[in-house]
Amino acid sequence: MAKIAFFIMFGAVVIYVVLGNYLYFAKVLPALDESPKLFPSGQLKDVKRYLELLDEQGERPWFGAILRNAMPINVIYLIGMATTFVLMFLDS
Repeated sequence: MAKIAFFIMFGAVVIYVVLGNYLYFAKVLPALDESPKLFPSGQLKDVKRYLELLDEQGERPWFGAILRNAMPINVIYLIGMATTFVLMFLDS
């Protein structure tokens, strides 16, 4: 069970990282014309400003829902990883 949970979470994290980096570097930063931020808090502030810019322009891109729900998605990933580590600990 722990192996399956680990591989599912690993795949989900890879997808999350690739998609998140694509959205941040290809969509958010060019629209704001800023340099990339190192820490997640700075990146989330950039995303918030980008969403405000989209609202002002009246645009609704396909990735808007992902950016709007970035914090709940992060929490879900953290809970999933914690559950995976508990399963791995209990399985050994």
